[in-house]
Amino acid sequence: MIPKKELLILHALRKNARKNLATISRETGIPITSVFEKVHKLQKTMIRKNTCFIDFSRLGHPLAVHFIIKVNNTPGFESFVIKNKNTNNVFRLNGGDFFIEALFRSMNNVQYFIEQVERFNVKELNTFHVLDELRKEQFLAKEEHLEMIYSNG
Repeated sequence: MIPKKELLILHALRKNARKNLATISRETGIPITSVFEKVHKLQKTMIRKNTCFIDFSRLGHPLAVHFIIKVNNTPGFESFVIKNKNTNNVFRLNGGDFFIEALFRSMNNVQYFIEQVERFNVKELNTFHVLDELRKEQFLAKEEHLEMIYSNG
């Protein structure tokens, strides 16, 4: 199990990854030198990436589309979706299916992407258009998550 001080630091970073070490130290009651050491350790072991969330519609890509695609062991499909310029997230699901989040400028671009995908041995292709993003990346950003982790719930 993760030590409580490290969990408190992760919690602070999940709420706002741009917080400086002094602020995290004040909020958690952990000395700043310990915060520095623990953040450095967490960056090597647990923190996979520091990132920012972007409103892609303001960059000219207003269409967020999720796909669930079932393919028959088609060589090159995984590489195609990973390298495709429109894909933001690509997940392989149980059963060999893929869950893909992609961003597009227009419905014509969506249709072109679908046509490219269909060149592979696609068994089923389901499309879901995102209307509103209601919650994203919130686990461990709330106090209740700390309790849940330590109560093994």
